[in-house]
Amino acid sequence: MSVFQSLLNFVNRDVNGRNETKTVPVMIRIVSIGMGIYLLLMQIHLLDAKLPVLFIFDIACIVMLAISFLLTYKSKNVPAVILQHVAVLVWIFAAILFLGWECGAQQFITLLLVTLFTGSYMEWRIKIEYSVLLVMLHVGLHLYMTINGPYYYQTFFEMLYTHILSIVFCFGIISVVVVTFAYNSISMETKLKGYNSNLKRLANVDPLTGLKNRRCMMNFLKDNVESKDLVKTDKAVIVIGDIDFFKRFNDHYGHACGDEVLTQLSALFMDYMEGKGEVARWGGEEFLLVFTDCSLQQGIEYMDNLIHRIRLMDIRYGGEVLHVTMTFGMSEYDPNRTVDAIINNADKKLYFGKQNGRNRVVYTIPTDFVIDKK
Repeated sequence: MSVFQSLLNFVNRDVNGRNETKTVPVMIRIVSIGMGIYLLLMQIHLLDAKLPVLFIFDIACIVMLAISFLLTYKSKNVPAVILQHVAVLVWIFAAILFLGWECGAQQFITLLLVTLFTGSYMEWRIKIEYSVLLVMLHVGLHLYMTINGPYYYQTFFEMLYTHILSIVFCFGIISVVVVTFAYNSISMETKLKGYNSNLKRLANVDPLTGLKNRRCMMNFLKDNVESKDLVKTDKAVIVIGDIDFFKRFNDHYGHACGDEVLTQLSALFMDYMEGKGEVARWGGEEFLLVFTDCSLQQGIEYMDNLIHRIRLMDIRYGGEVLHVTMTFGMSEYDPNRTVDAIINNADKKLYFGKQNGRNRVVYTIPTDFVIDKK
């Protein structure tokens, strides 16, 4: 790894705080490094100009910037920002008073404004008040230097050197800060999109089976079946199913076996329903299937085929081969009924099937049938 890459990684190192991003500390480090190099180059001029007092100010500002840089690795961003702003302000005052307005040090007030509004370490009210203060400082220094001359009058080439150096470093640092801030903002936005997508998936998917959960399926039904303004199909079949004697798997083999039964059945449902409609884990050992754009007769054919596949399934667990059966109740879409009413009708047929032999699909029941859930 090159020295430059090592330095880049060091500057870009993340913070330890759980609720902090690295945008602010990296910004502080960039400003500290840029200003430090600028001040070191200014020392060349100060040695030639023989201004020991300004030279001392220069060294003091470099030390403050170095401390500010190191504080970011201790997650002390607020003290680091304050110290950095103090260092830059001290240099602006000292440079202009000693070298004059033409030295260009006042440009760094713009840098302070940029770092002020790209950071999240200060309340907006304080930011606005501080920005007004910086603008007043800029105007005040300009008026003062218009009336009073500097302590040291630079030659043309000295003035050219300090002025160009100040402009190049000021806007160079601003450019790096803005690019870094924009890059980190885009990265954070990408992360947030990923987090939101994951949260949406967790909110809509059953974690054990990978199927839609009850909430997600209800939203689908409300939007695609019940809604009068957003009807995707004029015919559909809703089927609710229950695993026969599911409790015996948990009691005899343990809950891990029950989970395996649910998982393998869900994989079968997911594969079978592709292109036919949607399937969800309705709760416990219950599943809800929705055949979209499907007539009742076609739904009966689909379900006869599905229940046959379930009967032929081999579920391997603990060295044994297990078999399951399921009972289903089916209800056809009716535009005059709500989704809840259609599901309740399918649920009633399911219980009729469970009380009359299980292992079947029930399409119709006697009108006088009463559910007995004992």
